[in-house]
Amino acid sequence: MVFGIALQLCHTNKKAEKVLVLTFEKAYHHNMDRLKGKGACIDLIKLTIKTAQQELYPREKKCNFRIKQFETIPVIHKLLVDQLSLEDYCEEDGIPRHMAMLNIRNEFRMYAMNETQ
Repeated sequence: MVFGIALQLCHTNKKAEKVLVLTFEKAYHHNMDRLKGKGACIDLIKLTIKTAQQELYPREKKCNFRIKQFETIPVIHKLLVDQLSLEDYCEEDGIPRHMAMLNIRNEFRMYAMNETQ
């Protein structure tokens, strides 16, 4: 999954492979191997995006990219791709934190239901 996301961010397989390797090196050095479940997956996706943004030259970056796997869940996509914190998301949309969390939970439920079908 991480390589697929790296491919969506990069113009070439070679660059995507570089981003993939650097992402896992960073994950190893930050002891992400202790994380389990969806939290680890989300952290790994965010780290992949951040690594690509740091490692690619401006002309190599795809602008306004979307992660295909998460296009149907816009709040989560926004948090991952735009690297927004929950607080920034709440401020941007003018909603309280508990409403943002409710939106995220609902998106995960819809996403899970669609994945099982």
